[in-house]
This record gives sequence, structure tokens and C-alpha cells, in this order.
Amino acid sequence: MYCFHVPSTYLVLRRNGCVFMTGNTGKSKVLLDVAAHLCSEGKIVGLLLFSPKGVHTQWIEQQVAAHLPDWVPRECMVYKPGTPSKVLKRIQELCKQEGKLLILSMNIDAISTQSGVLYATEFLNRLKGRVLMTVDESTRIKTPGAVRTKNAMKLGALAAYRRILTGSPITRGLEDLQAHITLHKLASSLTQALFFTFTSTTQTLVYLSYSSIHGFEHILS
Repeated sequence: MYCFHVPSTYLVLRRNGCVFMTGNTGKSKVLLDVAAHLCSEGKIVGLLLFSPKGVHTQWIEQQVAAHLPDWVPRECMVYKPGTPSKVLKRIQELCKQEGKLLILSMNIDAISTQSGVLYATEFLNRLKGRVLMTVDESTRIKTPGAVRTKNAMKLGALAAYRRILTGSPITRGLEDLQAHITLHKLASSLTQALFFTFTSTTQTLVYLSYSSIHGFEHILS
């Protein structure tokens, strides 16, 4: 595991090829660089972004504009509620674009509705799953039994790649991590995955399986 500090008190961890970043360490930039790389290798043709209302617009107007490399041709669409036929037509027209990274940014609350799930599914299916699906502020899907979380899991299964972004600490307990890990499928090819949370005096070693958290133990630093 590689661990290094960036300015202030922020922390970046890397373990087994996976990067764990705290808030304000450039997660958006890293995500867009990954999308550019996958696109250049022909592994994806689409980027599906879910984020809180208002932030989903900022992703296109600010983050993509500033951080997606200029050499990546792109076509962007910000989801706006409307009649199903009109929204579907816009998505279908977007997916007809060739030779570009096609980006659809949606309000995460949209997938709590049947129409929102329909639009996201249309995007994923039109692009035959060659999509990097990302949930920004992924604490919004921390409750496994919630409709929004269940729909995120179903949509994630249709995407070739998945990423979760959040700089927020868990608020209740380690069970808050379950949905995050399940969506990312970090533990799908491993019997157990190891995750570390750091405090000033202890390290907590967390054992997770694909479906649940088995337990944890404290290790004195």
C-alpha cells in the first residue's frame, strides 16, 4: 500500500491498484483522466455521471470543461426533466455521435424514479455497456435497501466500469461502506478485501465480502 500526503491534512491511499482519496485531493480530475484513458484505448465510449442536484450541471460546465484533456473529443448532455419521449430522443441523438466521448450527467435523485432509470438504461444500452458509470457524493447510496441504491446497483451492472467518489466520512458505522463496495465490486474477485481507516492513534482493519461486512479489529499504531 502506498500512502502519501498532499497539501493540508488530506490523504491519498493506493492499495492493489485501487486509489482511495479524501476530499479536495482532485478526485474529479483523476476520474476524468481515467475516462480519457479508457476512451483512448477503445474500452468505453460513454461516461455516465450521477451527482446531487445542481452539482450534475457543474460537472459539465466546470469539471469536464477544465479537467477533461483537450485531445478527447466530447459531446455532453445535462439531464433535465421533461416528457419521456423528448428526453429519450435527446439521449438517442447523443448516442448517435461517433468518434467522441459521450457524457450524460444526471441528478442522482432521478434514479429514484422509473423515468430516471429508463433514461440511464437507454444510455447504457445504446452504448452496449461501454460506459464508465460514476456516482459522485456516493454517500447518497449508502443505504442498501433504499430504492435509489437498488437502482444504482442495477444500472452499475450494465456498465463496463464503475467508480464512486466521496470525501465525506461515514456517519453511522462501517455498515455505511457496504453499498459503496458492492457497487464498485472491489470484492467480487476476492474472498475478502482489506480496507483501512485511519485515526490519530489507531488503525481499523475492516474485512468485507461482496455482500456484507464480516467484522473489524483495532490495531494499535
